[in-house]
Amino acid sequence: MKERKYKEDWYNQTSFDEKTGKEKRTPVYRGDWFRLSGGQTGRSLLPEALLPWIGFVALVLAYFKINFPGATVLYVFLPLGLSLFPALYWMMGIAGLYRAPDKMTRLQKENGLGRILRSSAGCAIFTFAALLGDCVFLLAGSRAREEWPGTLMLLLAAALSCFTVRRFRGKDQLAVREEVSA
Repeated sequence: MKERKYKEDWYNQTSFDEKTGKEKRTPVYRGDWFRLSGGQTGRSLLPEALLPWIGFVALVLAYFKINFPGATVLYVFLPLGLSLFPALYWMMGIAGLYRAPDKMTRLQKENGLGRILRSSAGCAIFTFAALLGDCVFLLAGSRAREEWPGTLMLLLAAALSCFTVRRFRGKDQLAVREEVSA
């Protein structure tokens, strides 16, 4: 459905194919082209997106694997488990960024830079909700001493996703529009 949002960026060009003797329609892009400023490429941004993603997923899975006391209550478990869904889209954004050419269409920009930005923001929101629930658990529970390392892991996971949001918010704005040559 998202691709249909950009359908006005394309038009069909009709030409005559001399080989087959039939009319041939080919799609031609006429929308805005985007390029990262500063001579950066999508592949040069991969470490800035991939390393925080690996750290985020490793911390969340380690939190569940170690089975901290906070992971057994619903108001910590649910938002933290839900944070893995935007993390999946974050990985899809990394794959889109890897495949993106230097000169990107609007859809390629959104599937790479935009998806990383939005997905890491979603991960940050869910992780902060889990962190808030963990703080409530710490204040109300008797097993607070066992939970402190888990709280620090959640805080680090939230910091990694916020770091990525901050880095890619600037990158998304650095994608400059180029004039379309007819």
